[in-house]
Amino acid sequence: MRMNYNTTAGLILFSLCWLSLPLSAGSIYPWLAKTVTLHNDKTRNNNYELNPRLPADCSRGSCPKHSLMRAYQELQFKSLEKNRGIPTHNKDGKTLRVVTYNVHFWQQAGIRYFSTSGNVANELIKEMVAMNADVYLLQEVVFEQNIIHRLLRALKMPETAYYFCPEPDNFKNSLPVGNLTLVRKKAEHLYTSYYFYHPTATGTDLPLRDGVVPDTSSLQGRCAIINTIIPDGTDQLLQIVNIHLDHTDDSQLKTLQLEGTLNMMTANPYYSEISTHFIGGDLNTPMARQLSERKRLALELNARSRNTTVDLHVLELLEQHGYTDSFDHACIAPPGATVWSLIRIDYLFLKPRNHSNVCFTGQYLFHTLNSDHNALVFDIQFTP
Repeated sequence: MRMNYNTTAGLILFSLCWLSLPLSAGSIYPWLAKTVTLHNDKTRNNNYELNPRLPADCSRGSCPKHSLMRAYQELQFKSLEKNRGIPTHNKDGKTLRVVTYNVHFWQQAGIRYFSTSGNVANELIKEMVAMNADVYLLQEVVFEQNIIHRLLRALKMPETAYYFCPEPDNFKNSLPVGNLTLVRKKAEHLYTSYYFYHPTATGTDLPLRDGVVPDTSSLQGRCAIINTIIPDGTDQLLQIVNIHLDHTDDSQLKTLQLEGTLNMMTANPYYSEISTHFIGGDLNTPMARQLSERKRLALELNARSRNTTVDLHVLELLEQHGYTDSFDHACIAPPGATVWSLIRIDYLFLKPRNHSNVCFTGQYLFHTLNSDHNALVFDIQFTP
């Protein structure tokens, strides 16, 4: 009888986790869009839509961008109050709060031209102060010195305590654009690298100079920032990557970028001692199993209208290397959208040496009208 009881309990736990994944509109579980089934009450939160509706004019053919943008802005406006449901981070040393946020060149969604706005930047800075995170992984940051200094002062960080990785050939008003990582929590920094990847060089052994891949004409492309730290209050050696994959539908390019980043992570001299690896940022790719049938069809039609294809299985490469989407790790339904196109392309993947050592006490969507992405907020506890 004991064996049968354990087997039954295991099946029930597996079923709860399976049922927490987002289902299609025609699902036999229509209640899932309003409530979230969890196996761990500590991760309970519901401040996001599991499967936001596409506009009506997406029913035939591809989705017009202006319709998607309007639907996104309406959804954001209705959801701003949900930010109040994100608990205060008390920084007691037991929990690490990580944020990934594409700040869209300090622009609001829908703006078709670049004009760095002090008002938008000020609002984004207020948002980041409100999130009160220990680590910020920011993408599409225009490195305007005044804005960066205001951000650091607001977060009470030294004006040199940041890691910026410019994307070669990506400029707005002659200002560099790239990834920005802020490690705000007191931590012992052991190793940091900036990786410029390119299809012809990715996946090869590239020479390092002070932990930085040389920025040469043969290595033009987007970049990743790789930090390896021991946060104060823990004995955990963590590797945290801030990555922004290419926005094209070229799955070969994205695969090479991911493979190159993984190779660069293993080049870390402390690699064998790391307890948990994190890869976060704007991966510009949805996960097929987390999309409704209608959204998958809309993406495929959009790609065909541009004489290209979209590969919805690119991120399986991370899973093949032992990484797990944070929402899957916590067995909680992920948000259905993090970007104006009403899909999810922002993630935090993790690879712990021991899965029982990492516990997500909360995962939240920070709704905003100041970017074309929402921010994702993660509260993580580590045990010895």
